[in-house]
Amino acid sequence: MWEQVLACITAYDSTGSRLGVWAKARTLRSMEDVLKITNVEAIYLRLPVVERRTDSSQDALLIKVTTDAGIIGWGEVDGCPLVTKAVVDAPFSHNLATGVGELLIGQDPL
Repeated sequence: MWEQVLACITAYDSTGSRLGVWAKARTLRSMEDVLKITNVEAIYLRLPVVERRTDSSQDALLIKVTTDAGIIGWGEVDGCPLVTKAVVDAPFSHNLATGVGELLIGQDPL
């Protein structure tokens, strides 16, 4: 299962070099005690004109997760991009209502 989870993550080190799956496994295991999420960014992409058709390639939402070790992971959202962006970016409202991005800050990405 370890390899399956890592295969879904594209990670880069602090210099921007892409880490391979096995290199990632060694890197992440060696930093396991200190690896923390420092930033979650929802990036909305959209064509200049979105037509009324069944085509999910007209807009998209990418999620960029950064760790304190400089490792960056990317994900793509399969859902309504702007609704999901609002859920990720929502500011703190009270103890039971805050955005997913804020909840992930400080958490172990593994």
